[in-house]
Amino acid sequence: QASVTAANESTPHNNVQSVMRKLRPPRLQFGRNAYQLYEGEGPFQAPVELDRANPFDDVVVAYTGSQSGILTIPRGQIRTSINIVVKDDPVAEADETWAFQLTNPRGAMLGANDAVQLTILDDDVGIFDYSEEEVIEEDVPPASTSPFFLPISFR
Repeated sequence: QASVTAANESTPHNNVQSVMRKLRPPRLQFGRNAYQLYEGEGPFQAPVELDRANPFDDVVVAYTGSQSGILTIPRGQIRTSINIVVKDDPVAEADETWAFQLTNPRGAMLGANDAVQLTILDDDVGIFDYSEEEVIEEDVPPASTSPFFLPISFR
């Protein structure tokens, strides 16, 4: 409700006007709910976005997970990111998955993609070591021999 009064006003009852307005805060979320990158690609920026800017105040949100911190999107802007350092190593290993969750926003409300998974795909080649075939012969009757198969798979 707003009220305006003019100087030397003799009838103040006509200075009041009510206006109902429904305000919806901007929605804050990750750009997507999952990302994949190779270990050797280096740093990654997980985008955090507003569906529209907050013209009145900065948007502040905490994030938790494999690392945690606080993000700020300045008033009038719509995007920031979580900077994730991905270290390359020479070790062949399983892929790694990191998860992050946005929490406790101020100046916005959480959208549908308030959590994200980042899968870091290993880029190292495993080492397969072998030696030449070695045959050991024993006195075994030929009728009792059978082939022996050893399945080998490469990743």
